[in-house]
Amino acid sequence: MGKLTWQQLGRILEGEEFNITPEEASKIIFDVVLSKDWKGSANKIGKMWQDREVVIAWTRVLHAFDELIKKHGKSKAMKNFYKKDREYFNWCLTSKTDYPSEKTFRNYFALFNKLPVFNAASARGFGTKTLDKVREKEVKQLFRNQKDNITLLKNKKKPH
Repeated sequence: MGKLTWQQLGRILEGEEFNITPEEASKIIFDVVLSKDWKGSANKIGKMWQDREVVIAWTRVLHAFDELIKKHGKSKAMKNFYKKDREYFNWCLTSKTDYPSEKTFRNYFALFNKLPVFNAASARGFGTKTLDKVREKEVKQLFRNQKDNITLLKNKKKPH
């Protein structure tokens, strides 16, 4: 069949194309879209990461998790996060996923943090660089550039 066009999708959903009800068509499409590589694997980015809202929700998860690490420490943070934190539930709703156990969520948590989208992982191995760290780095770079400029100006004024 090749690539599906919007017109074909509309005919499928209306039941014109294959003589099925709209409910059956939406169930089939939903199963096909969400069952094949939705979350992804270690070698392949999942389809859900193409959605900007999912990426935003995951960055909120990482920020909330970093806050829990600061509050409870690394070992207790996951227990206090899994199925207890508001951002976890928002993430599950946004990404249309659910994790049956804490261990499963830990595995996906580690997998998702290794994605190229989140390549700015912190030294702890969890989360992303905080905005403060990025700003600090930018300010340090500005000061270095200013010092270099001042040194260049001083060298230009000295007669040789």
